[in-house]
This record gives sequence, C-alpha cells and structure tokens, in this order.
Amino acid sequence: MPRPLPDVAASRPVPRQGAIAELEAWHRLVICGRPEQVSAARAFIRQVLGVGHPGIERATLLTSELVTNSVNHSDSRLEGGSITVTVRTAGGRVRVEVQDDGGQTAPTLRSDDDLAEAGRGLRLVDAYSLTWDYHQVGTRMVTWFECVSEPLALGSVRHKRI
Repeated sequence: MPRPLPDVAASRPVPRQGAIAELEAWHRLVICGRPEQVSAARAFIRQVLGVGHPGIERATLLTSELVTNSVNHSDSRLEGGSITVTVRTAGGRVRVEVQDDGGQTAPTLRSDDDLAEAGRGLRLVDAYSLTWDYHQVGTRMVTWFECVSEPLALGSVRHKRI
C-alpha cells in the first residue's frame, strides 16, 4: 500500500537527464489527487514563472485543465493517489507535464457541443498550446503541453482540425 502523501510533497528544481537537461531546471510539485489541489497547481505555475512572465495566464489555464483531468479521470483520485506537475521554460516556451496514476482511459480530445458542462479541457489545451500529447510511464500517465510565452489573446481561439 502506498504511503499517504502530504497535500504538497515537493516544490523544487529537479535535475533531468538527456539533451533537455541543458536548457533549464525543471521544477516539480507533487500533490494529492483531490479537487482542492488544482489551485495548488495553479499557484505553483505562477510561482515558478513569476508575476511578470508574459505567458503566465496561458500556462496556468492549461495546467489547471490537465490537473483537473487527472483529478477527475485517473486513479490519482483514489486514497494515496498523487499528481506530479513539472514545468520548465526555455527559448520563449513553457513546457508543463502532468503525471498521474493512470486509469481506464487515455486523454482524448472530444468534439462535444461548445455549451457542454464538461469535456472542453483538452480542447482548450489544444487551442492554446503549440503542441500537446501523452504517454505512459509504467502504470502512470503523463500528459504534457508546450506553449509560447505570450499572453492569451482574448476572443481569438485558433481551431485545429480534429
């Protein structure tokens, strides 16, 4: 049985291996898979990027959507479950990875009605990121995005073909 994690288990630079390690340090936050922890993930992104960062709203919104998906759809919501958020900036871009305990389904871009109450999170990630994807690491699922370090352009959502 996994040990229970505190609400926030870590928030520090993390060394990464490979070519990407040369760019900048990754910062990591580990939270419990509970709905109230989504705000901790948003605060973490704001802390890492800093209040003057031009892409802070975009990165915070997209991180919130991925963490919410992990809370709602993965085994991280079970007792002892966790979600790990990692972030780094390099070359005018922000990359965020959200790793959860996996589940029965993979992240899927849905083409539901715009007025639906749920199912729009990955559509926002798709619209406001440069790229996003997911992969499994053992039983855990990692969903990530990269976005530009620019403010959100209000009223203009670019639509990608589904």
